[in-house]
This record gives sequence, C-alpha cells and structure tokens, in this order.
Amino acid sequence: MVIPGLGGLNFQTYRKGRKLKYQLKHDIPTKLYDGKKCWVHPRAGIIPKRGKKGKPKVLFTMNTHDISGSDVFKGMYGFHTDDLGKSYSEPIALPPLNPRFETIEGKEHPVAASDFWPAFHSSSRKLLGIGHTVVYTPEWKVMVPRPRHTSYAVYDEKNDKWGNWKKLQMPGGEQFYLREQVQYKGMMKAMGPFYCLSILIPIRMGGSDLIV
Repeated sequence: MVIPGLGGLNFQTYRKGRKLKYQLKHDIPTKLYDGKKCWVHPRAGIIPKRGKKGKPKVLFTMNTHDISGSDVFKGMYGFHTDDLGKSYSEPIALPPLNPRFETIEGKEHPVAASDFWPAFHSSSRKLLGIGHTVVYTPEWKVMVPRPRHTSYAVYDEKNDKWGNWKKLQMPGGEQFYLREQVQYKGMMKAMGPFYCLSILIPIRMGGSDLIV
C-alpha cells in the first residue's frame, strides 16, 4: 500500500480477531516547483488486472497550478504504475483534459477542468474521471461570480488515452449556475445490459447539496 506523506513503517490492525499486517511506503514519483507553477489535485484511479503479472494498473492525474494567481489551472498531466509503485512512468501532458476556450457573454474565456477524480466503474470496465470546471476572464483570473459545471471524461484503455472532457447537462435556471461534484468517490451502479449506466453523483448547487 502506498500512502503519500507517510514514511516507511509497518502498520498492524485487527479484523474479526485476525491480525493483519500492512507495509506502508512513502514514494515521491514526481515533483514540480519551478517558481512559476506546481502540481495540485493529484488523484489515482485503479484498473484491476491491467498491470504487470495481473496486478492493477494505477493511473494518476494532476493539474498544474500557476502560483501567480488563485486556482489557475492551465494543464492536466498524468502518469501510471503497472507494478504497485515499484516503478512509475514520467508525467506527460493530457491534451484532452486541458483547458479550452468558450464564448461567454460575447467574449472568449478559458475554461479548465479541475478537481478531477478518476474512479473505476466495474460493470462497464471503464475508468471515469469526474471533476468541475473553472471559468476565467480573458486574463486568466477566476470569474466572479463563479459559474461551474460538473465535468467528466472516460479513459480509452485500448488506445491508452483520455477522451475529451465534457460537461454534465443540467436543467436551466439560476439555481444551477453553480454546480459541482461533492467528494465523488465512485458511487456507481449499473442498470440492465449493454452497460446502460446509472451513476450516483452528489452535486452542490448554489450552496445546497443535491444527489443526482
């Protein structure tokens, strides 16, 4: 088990009278701080039995953060491990998850997907990523008020790449102006054949919480 922020140690616990032993290891697979930007929002998604010798493949995603401002996310990067942390790939840019420009009130605005959580959907055997958008002024300042959408993307395992991020479509109305996922952690279930999916996602709207 690999948990960031913990030094090498042995951890013991008990479950139904049976003693279990875990080894926790502190790894630093990558780091970035060059005085202008750093890594933020590092998250891991696990695909069972797709690593070496039947081990899981663990994919990590993370944003770059420009320290010149607040919540300025200009790129998404990713890396992976196929051997449970014995080795890691080098971080690479993930263009399908990068910010894009949208016309809002007659002006071109950068819009980024952030707070991105990859999680494996067992019924469809797909790795899904869910987060929320950040809308900026043309000068890359966070817009006030802050319109948000729940964003999502699907990982294409065959071609080893993420699909373009999309927005979760919601009804109109001012109550949906601010909407984002709330601690999405894989609350999913499948309904019926052919991977017809029903996914339970808590969403916050304008200060209140709604589960859809």
